[in-house]
Amino acid sequence: MRGDNTSHQNSKLVGPWSDRYDLEEFIAAYHLTPLAAREIFVKFGPQKAELDRKMKELGVPANSGH
Repeated sequence: MRGDNTSHQNSKLVGPWSDRYDLEEFIAAYHLTPLAAREIFVKFGPQKAELDRKMKELGVPANSGH
């Protein structure tokens, strides 16, 4: 059957969710306002590695619980 491996195929497309921030997690991680976090999300996407790198470049410290 063609659909047997659908979840594996989808995971290749979007990657594991643990590699992404949800908006609330990103807000908490960097003490951002919801509007600021949303603007950054729209511009750079939800990938943790990309956002963490960008925030480091901008000199925004991560929450110690991050």
